[in-house]
Amino acid sequence: MEQIVELLEMGGVMPSYEEKAKRYQIERDSLGTQPLQALRSFYCSITMDFNSERIAKEDHALESIVKSLARQIKESKLALELLLQLSRSTVVRDAVGTTRGCIFLVVTMLNSDDAQASRNSRELSDNLSFLDQNVIEMAKANFFKPLLHLLSSEADDEKISLLESGEDIFKLFSLISFTSPDIQRNILEAFCAMCRSSSGPDIRAKLRQLPAVQVLVQSCEINNQIVRMRASAVKLFYCLTVDGDDISFQDHVGLRFIQTLLTIKNTSTDEEESSAATGIISNLPKDIQITQWLLDSGALDIIFAFMTDGNRNALNKKHGIEDAVRALCRFTVSTNKEWQKKVAEAGIIRVLI
Repeated sequence: MEQIVELLEMGGVMPSYEEKAKRYQIERDSLGTQPLQALRSFYCSITMDFNSERIAKEDHALESIVKSLARQIKESKLALELLLQLSRSTVVRDAVGTTRGCIFLVVTMLNSDDAQASRNSRELSDNLSFLDQNVIEMAKANFFKPLLHLLSSEADDEKISLLESGEDIFKLFSLISFTSPDIQRNILEAFCAMCRSSSGPDIRAKLRQLPAVQVLVQSCEINNQIVRMRASAVKLFYCLTVDGDDISFQDHVGLRFIQTLLTIKNTSTDEEESSAATGIISNLPKDIQITQWLLDSGALDIIFAFMTDGNRNALNKKHGIEDAVRALCRFTVSTNKEWQKKVAEAGIIRVLI
């Protein structure tokens, strides 16, 4: 986590150390400075849900415990342990997460130098992430893991509404450039799920307005050997092409990317990835240069091999052939007899008949 935070700071995705320190001090000052004398007595009294509920109902008790998170390490650790115990109670869990400043301070302690404090804050975050609003607050504090899990597991309109603006989408997507392949794949899969939901057209449009296409092209090319991550990038790229917005792709698709797509189509053992690659080829702008790159890179031979391969899954092959036929349309325009001749020489017309 420390490495990810450092990378995010370098990339400008997260606030700098000085900005975080300033925000932390503001949050701490706003919570008050009086020491919490009853903290130990609170901790000792939690033996069952009844006592947890009693403490939660005590006037300003939770607020006082949260204030202790911003004090010296000994007191903050005790406060964290107390909140962790309280969060295990279904009766008071809601109240813990919604207490002012709690989420921000707990997320801050994820990066504590104290190993026990870091573990406890992570468990507390997990316990509190059952509530969508808590997940939003965690993301605002630059802890995105619960949000990614939520969006990946159930990307319905209600969950997607957690990303309130294009800025939220940009912030989440920007993490792809600064995280490990496993986290990158989680982010890509979350966006795939969102793009396929009923809110998909809006999400896809927002992504195309961001540098998403450029990032995905680079992810497919640079991470060609990181197969699982590459597959997720290809599938998301395909999602962005289904609306026919040619302008978004014109400046970012080059010969290298075309060759990457064809290699994936020819060698990938992931049928969904292979199908997505064909779909991208069929949806790319009907640009003369792009079509020529496809021809020069052996696209017709690869498409022919796919269409005559009897070992493919029947359903996937059906969808794949539909995309392959659409991809072939770019080579059969009436104004270019040379392209039509190449299609005939490749034996594709015989297969189609």
